[in-house]
Amino acid sequence: MPDITAGLDATALFKNLSEDKLTSVKELITDIELMITNRKELNKEILMHLDKVNLDLDNTISKFQASANAANSGEVMRALGELRKKKIELEELRLGEKLNFWRDVAMLKRELREHIKELREKESKSDLIDTLLNE
Repeated sequence: MPDITAGLDATALFKNLSEDKLTSVKELITDIELMITNRKELNKEILMHLDKVNLDLDNTISKFQASANAANSGEVMRALGELRKKKIELEELRLGEKLNFWRDVAMLKRELREHIKELREKESKSDLIDTLLNE
């Protein structure tokens, strides 16, 4: 006569394993969503900081232009040229951050889609096996 309790233990073990796998994938999805949110916040902070530096640079350039017009000094003109170069570098940093942000978020979203697909597949397989075991 077959041992019925052995079948129950195997069923319970299978359910625990499948629940652990589902929980693991759900936690991974939550972590990726948090990473996306954090990257968006970091992007906002970086862009705000770059905007502040850009504004300060604009103000400094305006002051130098006023004194350059009055003095027409070679040193002031060189300094003004250096400030304009810094402004260009700052804009390059800004564009680089925008590009890196887009890449990071796109990669995280692709990874998120893959894990959501994996979760759905595991859930459907788990439901199917539960149905088969309960019959």
